[in-house]
Amino acid sequence: NTVNFSQAFWDDLFSAIADGNNAAAGRCIQRLGFGYITTAASEANFFDADTNLGMWLCGDFGLGYPPQRISCSNDGPTAQGATAYQMAKLFTLLLDAQLVDPASDAAMLNLLQQAVVRLHLFLNRDTTVQYVTTHSKIGLGPVNAGFAVASEALIIQENTTQRQFVVVFQNQPFATDPSVFPVARVVDATIASYLFP
Repeated sequence: NTVNFSQAFWDDLFSAIADGNNAAAGRCIQRLGFGYITTAASEANFFDADTNLGMWLCGDFGLGYPPQRISCSNDGPTAQGATAYQMAKLFTLLLDAQLVDPASDAAMLNLLQQAVVRLHLFLNRDTTVQYVTTHSKIGLGPVNAGFAVASEALIIQENTTQRQFVVVFQNQPFATDPSVFPVARVVDATIASYLFP
């Protein structure tokens, strides 16, 4: 079935993805509801209720719904979390137009591309790398240990071959832009080793 979003929902979705606005993301989450999000993630094999591993989105970024937390291996109990593997799977399915349907996947890819246009990205802040980021969703915030971490799921394109890759990193301690440069350089070296052995 086709669902047409209200203009208010679409505006919040755009702001949440393209601009990284937490309040807009919280409103989208409230409209969908924790139950729907959890069921959809489970049925699409993005969350395993037996192990509590995968994508978990049961917090509205402080807008008022009581967060539903699960255990997390690299932080305290979390209301919003994902494994790097599941994020990579999500972005790969989006890139291959196999997540929802081609039109819906293209719409989400457009939002992720708009995030790059608005410079909401980390790994391309190192200008020495031999790739460009074409689509990105970043995360930046505190963990329960008391320091800020950066995370990113992105689609990159290697400059020479134009080959595309999905890359995900998470929980890199972040103070300034150079904090993520080592991650960018590891990605660059890995791709170069793969393409030009």
